[in-house]
Amino acid sequence: MLNFERTLGGARIYVRDTVPPGDRVNSGDYDRYSGPLHWETDYKNSGPYARIADPGTHRLAVPPLRPGATYYLGVWSQTDTTFALSLTGEAPVVSLAGRLAFYGGLATGVLPPGAVAHYLIEAPADATRLKLYGTNAASVRYYLEQGTLATPGDRAHWSSSWANPQVNLALSPAGWPWRPGHAYYVAATNTGDTEQPFVLRVDGHNAATEDEDADGLPDAWEVAHFGSTWQYSGLSDPDADGVSNLDEFRNGTNPRVADLPMLEQSAALADGTFRFLFVGPLNGRYRAEYRTNLHLGAWQTLVTFTNVGGATWITDTNTAASGQRYYRAVPVRP
Repeated sequence: MLNFERTLGGARIYVRDTVPPGDRVNSGDYDRYSGPLHWETDYKNSGPYARIADPGTHRLAVPPLRPGATYYLGVWSQTDTTFALSLTGEAPVVSLAGRLAFYGGLATGVLPPGAVAHYLIEAPADATRLKLYGTNAASVRYYLEQGTLATPGDRAHWSSSWANPQVNLALSPAGWPWRPGHAYYVAATNTGDTEQPFVLRVDGHNAATEDEDADGLPDAWEVAHFGSTWQYSGLSDPDADGVSNLDEFRNGTNPRVADLPMLEQSAALADGTFRFLFVGPLNGRYRAEYRTNLHLGAWQTLVTFTNVGGATWITDTNTAASGQRYYRAVPVRP
């Protein structure tokens, strides 16, 4: 509640939460509703905020006020003025139909004609994307506001006017109004003449789950290693070590640095076969090869395999055909 007293002049009060009212540069009529000075408009929520021209007690309500935000009171007068301001706080009364979980929230119901249902979605501090999916007729409309109660029929940060709407919003600390760590209010309303069912599904993501290109790799992981999400897919192998990007992610290894396998624990068996243990990255694709001269001749394929468990026994059952053999393992690129 704002108590405004004025004993001289024509002081008027303006409320803003973007920057203090006025730009302190341009002169002119501060009493207008739009223009370069923007004493009344506020681009964060569905203003404009009311101009307070008359002394008295005035309730600053939600909307458009946003809980937890910083607000500025600007005083303007064309002549000398004497005034006093005082504030008292009160908890806003917001009637909610429910709170929807950011990860997998769901609202279902039937709206009578003209009915409105308000829902709250609280995005965690590590949120990176908010998606909403509606299943409904076009007469059911949604209004989404960040930080303040959405008002059907008024301007909103996002609204729908079509059947089965979807919205995909990237959340960034540097952006507005879509930011992590903020509260989002959704109003579902029925603009038709008959009752309408609706389903509203929330699909929130963070850096560990966001995968907009649907390649199985978190987008944040791709950007950290490659600078973008479009350069490679989950099947790519940019370091040519036989381990796909998807398995590099699962293994916690660097997709730009080749992982070197080892051949160890070799042994000649009593039945005349020879075997050795291949140790390397999980799920890497490799080809075991051999030749009888270390420096001459083509390498021959012994077996192509996937190193499922991180270690794979390789057995050569045809060693009797030559006096000696040399072995190596090479990556098989996707």
